[in-house]
Amino acid sequence: MPDALLPGPPPGPPPGPRAGRRRPSPAQVGLLVGIFVALPCLSVPWVMDDWFILLIGRAWSGEAGLPFSGWLSAQVDPLGLPQPFCFAHGDSARTAALAAEGLYPWWVEPSLRLCFWRPLAAASHQLDQALSPGGAGLAHLHSLLWYALACAGVGAFWARRLPPAVARLAALVYALDEAHAFPVAWVANRNGLMAAAFAAGALVAADRGRPLLAAAACAFALMSGEAGLGAVALVLALGLVDGRPRAALPAVAVGIGWLGLYAGLGFGAAGSGLYTDPRDLLAWAGEALVHLPILLGVFLGPVSADVLMADPSLRPLVLAPALGVTGAVAWGLRRAWPALEADRRQAVIFGALGLTLALLPAASTTPTSRLVTLPGAAGAGLLAVLLAQAWRARAAEPRDRRLLGLGAVLGVAHLALPLAVWAGVPWALRQGDATARALIPGVEAAARGADAAVLLIGSDPALSLYLPFGAAALGSPAPSWRTLSPAPVPHRLRRTAEDALEIEPLGEPMLRRPFARLYRGGPMPAGATVDAGLLQVEVLADEGGAPTRIRARFDRPLDDPGLALLLWDGAALVRWAPPPVGESVELAWYPGPTRM
Repeated sequence: MPDALLPGPPPGPPPGPRAGRRRPSPAQVGLLVGIFVALPCLSVPWVMDDWFILLIGRAWSGEAGLPFSGWLSAQVDPLGLPQPFCFAHGDSARTAALAAEGLYPWWVEPSLRLCFWRPLAAASHQLDQALSPGGAGLAHLHSLLWYALACAGVGAFWARRLPPAVARLAALVYALDEAHAFPVAWVANRNGLMAAAFAAGALVAADRGRPLLAAAACAFALMSGEAGLGAVALVLALGLVDGRPRAALPAVAVGIGWLGLYAGLGFGAAGSGLYTDPRDLLAWAGEALVHLPILLGVFLGPVSADVLMADPSLRPLVLAPALGVTGAVAWGLRRAWPALEADRRQAVIFGALGLTLALLPAASTTPTSRLVTLPGAAGAGLLAVLLAQAWRARAAEPRDRRLLGLGAVLGVAHLALPLAVWAGVPWALRQGDATARALIPGVEAAARGADAAVLLIGSDPALSLYLPFGAAALGSPAPSWRTLSPAPVPHRLRRTAEDALEIEPLGEPMLRRPFARLYRGGPMPAGATVDAGLLQVEVLADEGGAPTRIRARFDRPLDDPGLALLLWDGAALVRWAPPPVGESVELAWYPGPTRM
C-alpha cells in the first residue's frame, strides 16, 4: 500500500528535493480515480431497464408504431415530465387492460403499484435523448460525471475531518468500491448516482455549518431518487456525532415533507413481493433484520448479494459471510480504538452510525450491491481509519500481527480486487447485449407468421421481461409476448383440450423467485382465476399460496399458426409443437442468457 495514501512511521532522514511536491487533495483523488475506473463503462450499450427509458423518450417524441405505445406515452409525473420509473399505477382496471395487452404477466397483482418519483433523474434522461437520441455513449458519460462528482464530494468531506493521508485513503476506498461498477454501467441507475452526489454535497455543507444548504442538497437528492433518504440520514448522523442535532433539523424536515408529498401524489410500491412498504412496520422490520446485516457485509468486505436476485433461498449463504466480515471489522476497530486520535474516533463513530442509518431505506427491498452507493460515503471514512491503523501496526513494537493481517485482507478486498470487477462488469454487460441481439433474429424465425408468442418456461428476465422491449428499441418488434411459468425447473405439461393445457413445475412452485414476485407479493391459491386476454388461467393446486399446477385456456387452438409456443433450449428460442389432446410431456429447463 503506497505511503502517499497511508501514514507511515515517524520521519527519518531529512526530506529530499521531491518533498515539496504537492500531493493531490482527497477530492482530487476521488475525482480522478472515479473517472479512471469508470471509463470502461462508456462502451456499454443499452441494457435491461435502459430499454424502457429509451422507448419512453421515443414515445414522447411522437414516434409511431411502438409496442405498448399508450402505456409509454402516458408515463408522466405530477410535473408533466416523462417518468421512466412508473411501471404500475395501482389502478386495477388499467392493470388488467395492460396484462391483456401483454405488458404484465398473468399473475400480476391487480392493485400493483410500482411508481417511483425521480423528477431530476427523469429530466437527466430526457436531456440525453435531446442531445443524442438513442445514443448510449453520451448517456454513460453523463452517468460517469455524476459518479465523479460523488467521489470528489466524499473526498472533500473527509478532507475536513481526517488527516490528509487518511482522507485520501477514504476517497480511494469510495471511488474503487466494486459495488459501484454496475450502478455506473447501468444508465437506468443514474438516479442512485445523482442522489449520492447530492448526499456528498449535503455532508460538506453540514460539516461547514450550512444547515440550509445541506437541506437543499438533501432535497435535490430526494428528487433524484428514493436513495436520497440516505442523505437525510447522513446529515442527521453527522449532527448527532458533532453534538449539533438542531443543525440537522432542516434536512430532517425536508425528508419528512418529501415523504408526505411522495405518498400524497400516489408514488411508492404496493402489491409487489420485491418491495416492503415501511409503513407496514412489522413486515419491514422483519425484512430489515436480515437485509441490513447483508448490506453492511456488502460494503465492509468482499461479499456480493446480487445472487439473491436469482435465488433468494441463498440468503443464509450470503448472510453468514456478511456477519463474519462485519464482526471482523468491529473486532479490528475495537482493537485499534485505544491508539486512535480523537478525530479518527469521531470518524469511526460517524462512519458506523451514518452507514447504518443510510442503509435503512435500502432494507425495504432485496439486498443488492448497488444499494450501498450512497451510504458508503460514511463507511469509507471508517474503513480508511481501520486500514491506516493496520498500516501503523507494521511499525509498532511488538507488532499487532492480527490487526496487520486484518488490514492486509481488507486492503486487498477494497484496493486491489475492485479493479478486476470494474473491468469485468462492462465486459459482462457487453457480452449480454451481444447475446440479446443475437436472440432477436431467432425470435423472428421461431415466431414467423404468429401475432402472439408464449414462452412456456421463462425464468430468465432477459427472455420473459426485457426481450420484447429490447427488440422494439432495436427496430424488430416481437409479437405480443407472454410467459406461462417463471419457475426455473423442468415442467410437466398435459394438453387437456384443443385450446387448453395444464402445466406443473417439477421441484419448485411458481412465483418464488424475485423477478416473478416483482409483480405479486400476495398468495395465489388454488381456485384463483385470471383473464389475461390471450389466455385465461386457473390455479389448480398451490403450495403456501404459490401455484404448483395451472390450467391455461387460449383464445384459439394451440395448433393455430398465429400462436407461437416457445421454449428456450439452452442456446436459442425454438417453436414447440403441442402434443395431441390427452397426452403429457416433460419439458426440460435450461438457464437463460443471464444464467437465471
